[in-house]
Amino acid sequence: MAQGTESTVLERPQLALSRIRQLRSRRRLMRILTGGLRWFAVVIAAIWVMFLLDWIAVLPQVLRGVQGVGVIAILAITFRAILLAARVPAPEERLAALVEKASGDLEDSLITAVQLTDPENPRRHLYDPDLIVRTVEIAEQRMQSLRPGRLLSWSRARAALGVLVLLITPAIAGGLLRPDLAQTFFARDMLFGNQPWPRAYELVIENPARMDMVVAKGTSLVVDILKTRGGNARAYLDVFFPEQEGRREMNEEVSLDRKGIGGFRHVFQNLQRDINFRVKCGDFTGEWYSVRVRARPRVEEIVLQYEFPEYTGLSSDRQDALVQGGHVKAPIGTSISFTALTSIGVVSAVRMEARPSGDGEVVTESELTMEGGDKLRGSFVAETDARWWIALESGEGFRNENPISWRIAVIPDRAPEVSIVQP
Repeated sequence: MAQGTESTVLERPQLALSRIRQLRSRRRLMRILTGGLRWFAVVIAAIWVMFLLDWIAVLPQVLRGVQGVGVIAILAITFRAILLAARVPAPEERLAALVEKASGDLEDSLITAVQLTDPENPRRHLYDPDLIVRTVEIAEQRMQSLRPGRLLSWSRARAALGVLVLLITPAIAGGLLRPDLAQTFFARDMLFGNQPWPRAYELVIENPARMDMVVAKGTSLVVDILKTRGGNARAYLDVFFPEQEGRREMNEEVSLDRKGIGGFRHVFQNLQRDINFRVKCGDFTGEWYSVRVRARPRVEEIVLQYEFPEYTGLSSDRQDALVQGGHVKAPIGTSISFTALTSIGVVSAVRMEARPSGDGEVVTESELTMEGGDKLRGSFVAETDARWWIALESGEGFRNENPISWRIAVIPDRAPEVSIVQP
């Protein structure tokens, strides 16, 4: 090529440049769509990683926080990279080379015409202007039948869409099938709460309703359990007996009896000591239930003091005026005071007396004086044959359901008899 010194005005390949501008616009659109699909795929992949790590390892709150910060940083970096790739325009020479490579019919005429007619190209004056004009004409002719849309492939966008669908489909299906997992993931890894993960097995204790309770000694406790989810794994109670009243602590596994479909039952018979229990089945471990066993109140000792009526002429200081026990045998009208000791402290004590009346009994009651919670005082008058007992109630609300019953046997007053001995 010869050097040109004349000031010939070189026209740029307008059609080719127009097609290149169309190509740039379409390429930017493709990059935005492809980048968006890729970024959303990265988001779903990050969610999967967070879910699996926490579900398998049950991460503590601190590690979940570190994981969340790391995921946000990665998503921010990838978003910035995709945004920069879409915002920075490709130079004309690069797009021309792309067209040349994709077409194969231009024989480097397009890239040559673009480069040699570029006003900012300092070497364009080193070439023959006529040759440059001829090159531009050839490039324009060959670009007339070329469509920019045919030069770009959507294969990367389709691949990104396929990966996104591959990641998001099981996530949506899992959320529909197991919404509890989705809710727990959101609560734990998005809100950083401490909600436990649901498991493959889920059991609910329907009875007892309270997790901490106090029962009377000798009570039978019924435990009803319902399996709401899971297979056929063995269900049992993990029972712990704490050390109490000289008894050593111990653990044991108690098998459950089947009750209907998905139901289990166990009855703790005649409870005599505190117990803690929880249900286990498969990967499910329930919360501990605590049962404290307390004795019912009862009368352990009672002493009666008789005060005989005057008509008997008997002294209340006699030895037989002080009786150990609650059975009464005294002349009618005898005033009886008593002192009783209970096995445990009580909050209520009532003397009950049942007197025969026709085919039944008439029950009367009277309050007793309590001293120190376990000492009782009271009094009554022996007027007729009857039976009596003391109704007690402890601080836990337990009553002596089968109290000791004592008899009252009244000796009637007989009219004096006069017999003449002499004469």
